[in-house]
Amino acid sequence: MENQGSLYITIEGKVDAEPLSPRNYDVREVMEALQLGLDILFGGEKRSRPSVTYALEEGSVRHVFTTIAAVATLANAQLQKAQESGSLVGMEPVRAKAILALQESAKKHSWIYKLGPSKESVSLHLDKKTAFEAVVSRRWYETEFYFYGQIEDWGGSSRSNIHLLTLDRGKLTLASTREYLSSIEQNMVYKSCSVRAIGLEDAVTGDIDYDSLRVVEIKPYNRSNYDRQYLDKLSERTTKNWLGSVENPEEWLHQLRGYVE
Repeated sequence: MENQGSLYITIEGKVDAEPLSPRNYDVREVMEALQLGLDILFGGEKRSRPSVTYALEEGSVRHVFTTIAAVATLANAQLQKAQESGSLVGMEPVRAKAILALQESAKKHSWIYKLGPSKESVSLHLDKKTAFEAVVSRRWYETEFYFYGQIEDWGGSSRSNIHLLTLDRGKLTLASTREYLSSIEQNMVYKSCSVRAIGLEDAVTGDIDYDSLRVVEIKPYNRSNYDRQYLDKLSERTTKNWLGSVENPEEWLHQLRGYVE
């Protein structure tokens, strides 16, 4: 077995005047910390990452991520460099974004975050006074998206758009044209629909520039009644495009999904 290393994220503070502990630490905070911990450990290189074990411990709340030593050492070195320089310049963008998210949490809850390779050693200290700035350079690319939800209203006298209430992203405003909206015969307001849209996505972090979204197509959507024939035809057509150029389709799909030996 390879040597193991750890990333400790210790949180000190209070919840409703009570000392923070695993017993009053909301599950949403646990889920967010899990994702941010992985972001700090691996940055944007998660597809072929080694295994990680996790523990939630007392004191006040301590997240413990354990993986191979080389990964943990590199992550803690990046944290130490940020602590010493007071800057995120040069840090891998996904890792920097995670630190900014923890900094925001520290300010919001008046908590103290201590990140390091052990309980005793601290590589990075974050509190409500910490002032790291977002210096991540964006790499925006135009991307196609599909959103599902309910249209609350559409139109506009000067700038046409739709307001789409989604389950996973809240309310989105997507630009459109009067010509396209007027061409839709069915009144889609308060109806479930799928919206195909074009917008900008950061190639590194996956962030979406929601101000850039514009409608390509709106269709009624029923989760239990999709067009099976259309999907079969689409699958057949795309399969012909790549099947002849791939020597071993099963191995190719295996690697594409990230299962790299």
